[in-house]
Amino acid sequence: GRRWHQSWGELKNNGCNLNYEAEHSNLEMCEHHPGYPVFHEGLKYWTCCTKKTTDFTEFLEQAGCSTGRHCWIKLDTKKVESCKYDWHQTGTHVCIAVYAKLTDPVNTYVEANPIRLNANIVFGEAEMFTLDIELIGLIDVSQSSVTLAASKVEIKLRKAEPAKWRTLNIERKVKETKDKEEKKDDEELEQRVDAVDLSDI
Repeated sequence: GRRWHQSWGELKNNGCNLNYEAEHSNLEMCEHHPGYPVFHEGLKYWTCCTKKTTDFTEFLEQAGCSTGRHCWIKLDTKKVESCKYDWHQTGTHVCIAVYAKLTDPVNTYVEANPIRLNANIVFGEAEMFTLDIELIGLIDVSQSSVTLAASKVEIKLRKAEPAKWRTLNIERKVKETKDKEEKKDDEELEQRVDAVDLSDI
């Protein structure tokens, strides 16, 4: 599997790559970006810096341009049940767009393996949307990618085989399956009861 974007357990100053371990963490200098992230026309940069890049990993790894005290704040997110998203496909890719504005680039992450996608997107006022689906087809994780734009998160999955997908994911009907299993058990029990010879009792 593969994971895009680092997810931190705590909110920190933008660009700070350290985690709180103990009291000694407060003595370390915090290198961070006092500005805020901008994603525009493929470019990613901090408003406090002039360095721009098109690579998201490079953007996250940019050293802070300012120093100061650490800010350790627990991430208190509010999970939302739904967030608008859609998908389309080409001959080689499946593209998913999640319409989440003001995405938090530090705490948002996407994980995938050849048959499953799990996206945890933090956006807006610390809201979190989770999209956890079993894909209808196989993907090549090494050639897939994620892009954070100003108003959406774009997940581009490379198809392992150039076949048309009839839908995005497999819907597991848990209750229906359980009902069928219970019905089957009842039928087997009835058959066993019918097979009992009353003369043996």
